[in-house]
Amino acid sequence: MANADSSGKFAVCFHFQGDKFDLFARSSAAGMPFVISTSVNKADPEMRKLIRRHCMLGRNRGRILHSRRKPKTVAPVSEAVPNSLGSELSLLRFADSVEPSTLWEVLKFISASKRIFFPLEQCFDFNVQDRSMFDPLTFDPAYLNAVMFGAQAYMDLVSGCSGHQSSAHMVKAIRLLRERLSTSAATEQSSSVSNSTILIVLTLAHVAHLTGDHDTAEHHLGGLCKMIEMRGGIAVFQDFPKLLTELIRCDISIALHRGTPPVFDFTQPVLEPVQSTFLLHQQPRTKPYFPPTPCLADGEYLDVTATHRCTNGITSDENLAGVWASLSHFCHLVNSAADDGTKLSDRILLTTMSSVTYALLRMNLAKPDPVNEAIRLAMLAFCSHVFLERRGIHLPNGYLCDKYRTCFESLDTHCRSARGACHLALWVLMIGKIAVYASDTTDDSAWIASRLREHVGLLNNNNKRCSWPRLRLTLKSFLWIDMLHDALGKMIFASVS
Repeated sequence: MANADSSGKFAVCFHFQGDKFDLFARSSAAGMPFVISTSVNKADPEMRKLIRRHCMLGRNRGRILHSRRKPKTVAPVSEAVPNSLGSELSLLRFADSVEPSTLWEVLKFISASKRIFFPLEQCFDFNVQDRSMFDPLTFDPAYLNAVMFGAQAYMDLVSGCSGHQSSAHMVKAIRLLRERLSTSAATEQSSSVSNSTILIVLTLAHVAHLTGDHDTAEHHLGGLCKMIEMRGGIAVFQDFPKLLTELIRCDISIALHRGTPPVFDFTQPVLEPVQSTFLLHQQPRTKPYFPPTPCLADGEYLDVTATHRCTNGITSDENLAGVWASLSHFCHLVNSAADDGTKLSDRILLTTMSSVTYALLRMNLAKPDPVNEAIRLAMLAFCSHVFLERRGIHLPNGYLCDKYRTCFESLDTHCRSARGACHLALWVLMIGKIAVYASDTTDDSAWIASRLREHVGLLNNNNKRCSWPRLRLTLKSFLWIDMLHDALGKMIFASVS
């Protein structure tokens, strides 16, 4: 039997059934191999593959073979990739060995420190380029331990617990600080007054003040004062706004508690009400804005855009009126920024805090007027809550606690004889409750709650009780920051109405 394949070549097969012998021969053309097979022994797999391939030559050309397997269902993969894994802090090599669990808690604390230490944080654009309080964590073991101590001490105060780890970090920080100071004194090195060294002492002073160890806090503050004098004065730190802010806050906090002038020689003049408007991150106004400040005239508040010297209706002291106007403008800027979602420069916070509080603490009233003194104390209480308050901790304010009640009684006597002045007394009481007598467990708290209830009742007329929206409008005509005072004021109103 002979067959011709597709190439024209012949394949010859001889088959003899008698002796069970099969012969398959390929033509002797070049490249054509012979295949010999018997019926006893089957061809090996490679030979069978060769035969099948030869038989299929020329077939299936142009046909597309489709897979008979069912397609596998593949779950869609999300393309969303997180912006970052961890924080910048988690990738740093710190200046000293720290327990990972402790370090993690402190890193979270540092990340949230702006919101903790600055309740107005969302309204201000803090300079991210200023790393004066961050970089020393990577090269100064004493500063790292001081920060660990300060962070853990704050968390212990908020939680009401005391931990041994914070004490260990404090001891190590003080030991390293003493070694540095003794070495610097012997070699006349400048590390004894470097920023990181000042920050260590500043942290120790802050913690001592917050924990009620006021003698130690004053001791550390005296050391800070000497260091700053060696650097050339407090004005040298203008290029380090974060460090300067904390130095001023520490000085003011201790001065407010003692009732004494601050120790730093920071003589920033009080801002004029319109000077800082250009720092607001929005389009400039077409005409100057005068913030709402009350004028006590027949119990009605005059249109403050008609006169700049509207504070004459509150106080007879020119310096006190200037501070009030500056604070009033600051309140307007913050309220506007919160409403519009804009950001203010952190320089506004620093400048207003320093100029206003230093002026109030050092103010010698021209005439010993109990009304002016009550207004000064109320503004100090307002500044304490706005600039110094730390969430979860009530600041020590022994001086305000001792003086506030006496001065208010003098103010109240005057307000009862002056028509329409009871609104001022109500504002002084509300700020005192928010900033001075926040606790409900003291005799002074019971006194101020009683007086608030009495003065809120004076706003009732024609058998119609005063509502919170109406009271809020009255309070906003004085010094008032909505995001800080609205919720607290509403809660206090509910408790006394």
